Amino acid sequence: MQHSIRLYEKEHSLTLKTKIVNIVEHPVKIVKNSKSNLLNALGVVFAETIFHPQGGGQPADKGMVKGVPIISVSLDRSVFNSQSTQTIFHYMDPREVKNKRFTIGQEVELKVDGDFRNQCKRWHTCGHLLIDIVELNPLFKKYRATVLKENHFPGNAFIKFLIEIEATDFSEFIQQLNECLTELIAADLRILTNYQANNARYIDIANSVRMCG
Repeated sequence: MQHSIRLYEKEHSLTLKTKIVNIVEHPVKIVKNSKSNLLNALGVVFAETIFHPQGGGQPADKGMVKGVPIISVSLDRSVFNSQSTQTIFHYMDPREVKNKRFTIGQEVELKVDGDFRNQCKRWHTCGHLLIDIVELNPLFKKYRATVLKENHFPGNAFIKFLIEIEATDFSEFIQQLNECLTELIAADLRILTNYQANNARYIDIANSVRMCG
């Protein structure tokens, strides 16, 4: 059975009518007010989805299905569809579902929160620019920096670098970094998405190509 067709990778629609192909109950970790707890959530699989799951250092899309908020979207790497891609589960709080019935085969409308998606895209793109500056800009070549880890979650983002030569004046380092970043943002650089033979996705920002999950 076809399911979890990833329309979000090549289309930019924020609404979609599709059918439910599976429903499960599964414990999901929810973080609220810096505290995490497990919620026995309702996980729904759709034939197609426009919801970006959490991954690649970016949070999942937010949005609604039949007026019920999506609290988490994640890949199940143990279940594959006919396109050999992982199943995508859209989790909802059963307390929010109330009298809104969800059944296999039912057609529903998905609605993505466009403002939140754009915010995530901006933070994620900024992360790519920062990596390009530190690794490729001649001003920073002397540090011989390589990126180790990325997190582009709005409000909680960080990029961890391994720097072989420490900056003698860290305030100057930060100032130069901010100046370079401002220049790149002002340049309104071209951004392209490319796919390799193994279906791996690469983001090309002004000819700086990086693999991006």
